[in-house]
Amino acid sequence: MALAAARAAAFDVLERVQTGGYASDLLLARAAALDSRDAGLATAIVFGVLRFRAQLDWLIERLAGRPRKLDSEVRTALRMGLYQLRGLERVPPHAAVAESVELVHRARKRSAAGFVNAVLRKAGREAVEWPSREIELSCPEWLLARWERHYGAQAACAIARAALEEPVHYTCGSRQQDIPCWGWLPDTRFWMSAPPPAIKPPKPWPRVRGLWRAICIIAAWPR
Repeated sequence: MALAAARAAAFDVLERVQTGGYASDLLLARAAALDSRDAGLATAIVFGVLRFRAQLDWLIERLAGRPRKLDSEVRTALRMGLYQLRGLERVPPHAAVAESVELVHRARKRSAAGFVNAVLRKAGREAVEWPSREIELSCPEWLLARWERHYGAQAACAIARAALEEPVHYTCGSRQQDIPCWGWLPDTRFWMSAPPPAIKPPKPWPRVRGLWRAICIIAAWPR
């Protein structure tokens, strides 16, 4: 089957991120050759996988039955498939599974195609009881513990949950790009028709404005 351009672009970007590339820069370059619909899907997949990576990796081990050492390309295809199955309601499940398998073929990891197919067919959208808050919030425990010491448990979880929220969309030139409103700064190299509205931290913890801005920027533009 022909591989969708959006998923091929998302896969390539995620593989480059694994070796130190910047997702936002890579997506901007790849999106230039895609139509707006494919560019939007590629962006949603890339940032979704990066935001929920800890959850996705835990689900891979759970669905596989035991921890496995996987090639980077195989793990990336599984992460993409799982995120689409659980996080993108408009993507048909059969498309998410079939194209993830196709990505493994494209990466010349044909021996893992059956494994990817089997794991993804076990996945569903039902609620999951996560083993720890580190997995549930896709945030390192040491960072959660530091926030908790400084700002309290409620604020620590709120900061982490905010980083999991899907960014707001703004118009960039004549195209739609996924640009988080809370990550806007004058030197982001994104040009907009108008600056996004001011974003304020949640009321329970107004003193963490600088930390809030920094965390949201990191979450939106991961390496």
